[in-house]
Amino acid sequence: KDMKPAWDALMEEFRDDDTVLVGEVDCVGSGKAKCKELDIKAYPQVKYGDPNNLEDYKGGRDLPSLQKFAQDLNPICGPDRLDWCDNKRKRQVQGYMDLLPSELDAKIQEQEQSLAAAQQEVEDALQKLQKDYAEARRRKEFKVQEIRQTGGLGLMK
Repeated sequence: KDMKPAWDALMEEFRDDDTVLVGEVDCVGSGKAKCKELDIKAYPQVKYGDPNNLEDYKGGRDLPSLQKFAQDLNPICGPDRLDWCDNKRKRQVQGYMDLLPSELDAKIQEQEQSLAAAQQEVEDALQKLQKDYAEARRRKEFKVQEIRQTGGLGLMK
């Protein structure tokens, strides 16, 4: 379903909002590098959240669903907006801010490696499933051919 009219209306509705940014990136043209960075492979894809840690939106694509989702978004706490954080998050953010840049980089790299490992696990499982499926189809085709040629099914019908 084409969600462009709904998206355009949503962008207009939130144009002057200080806490919600509704925008779009041309993944085919000038925004190709950004889309690669965000791992966008299908269009349209809606993401939300912290610009440094965007999440995939999985809700409805009609204007009322998009409006409700955008209206229900909470401001995102972070180093620049500690006033938007609850006490637990404030302590967590402050702990990261207190780290040396090299320590923070190491923690980020560790988390990114964990994400990459999880993604690789899914890709490996998909490859195995595809291989198993191809082998099952091959066996089925062989069995169908065998039944047709020597099993006499055609003669029985």
